[in-house]
Amino acid sequence: MIKVDKPQISKETITTSRSICGSEIEFGVVSISNFDMCRKMALLRFNWVNIFIIVYMTIFFIVHCAETKIKIFMNDSNVHDVYTFETGDNVTMICKGDAPLEWKTPVVTDEQYEDFTGISISNYSIQEKNYQYASQLDIVNITFPFVGYYICFEKKNLKNSEKRYFYVHDEHRLAVRETKANYEIIYSSKYTRTVVPCRPTSPDVNVTLMTEGGTIVPLNNTDNCEYAFGYNPYEGYFFDANSTSDNCILKCHFSRKNVSYDYSFQLVVEPLKSHIAEPFISQTKKHFIVGDNLTLECTVDSDVYTDIIWEFPKDGIVSYDTYR
Repeated sequence: MIKVDKPQISKETITTSRSICGSEIEFGVVSISNFDMCRKMALLRFNWVNIFIIVYMTIFFIVHCAETKIKIFMNDSNVHDVYTFETGDNVTMICKGDAPLEWKTPVVTDEQYEDFTGISISNYSIQEKNYQYASQLDIVNITFPFVGYYICFEKKNLKNSEKRYFYVHDEHRLAVRETKANYEIIYSSKYTRTVVPCRPTSPDVNVTLMTEGGTIVPLNNTDNCEYAFGYNPYEGYFFDANSTSDNCILKCHFSRKNVSYDYSFQLVVEPLKSHIAEPFISQTKKHFIVGDNLTLECTVDSDVYTDIIWEFPKDGIVSYDTYR
């Protein structure tokens, strides 16, 4: 007769079973049914973990990936990102989204053109499948200083945005930004990316970076200036200010057929400052009555170039303008 020994269960096996089940099992004889139960509990726990992961990923997708994308419509279309208009054209854009919307428009440095070109914005609610809010931007008599990005974005989520770039064809104006001085000073801080605003008014304008003597400065080259320049027609020339030892004087040469314009500038790269002193505002007197003239003077103690920005109520309401 052949004797069959019953399988012996070691302490290590019991310990492993205990760690899987998460329950206390005394060392001794453990039946096969105990291990079957343990295996089922482990599989059950594994299934609950899978369910948790699936639920978490679903919620993450809904919150971060499934948000309604803002759309800008022009002439019932939203195909193009860049448009070219003629001087004096009127433009209408409608932005749609699932939350209240706002616009950011190009900064116009020459204020006289704000009298020639008007921009108005109207917001309203809509009832469409994917959109609940709309904002309409109207430009009347567009002119070259208004070349740039027009960005529509959600008030509470700036990342959810859509933009269009507008060129304006002008027979006599080739550069978006002009200067009446011999050259403009471009200030920068060390270790920062700096942009020289040499943007053409329309895509048929050629833009070339040159020295004062007319030598072409190649892109990504340091033969004529310590800084290597890159170029983007929507920004201008840009460089990384890695040192302060050389302040170049260069010019952007704009040309189209027999028309040309030179925008000259000097680069002044200053040491990086972590902070500056607080500005001080002085005034002619402390008390005023309706009709009085008010003069305020703002000064700041700084050994580097500093922008002084004024903000004040406009038309007695909450709207604010910023001036440098």
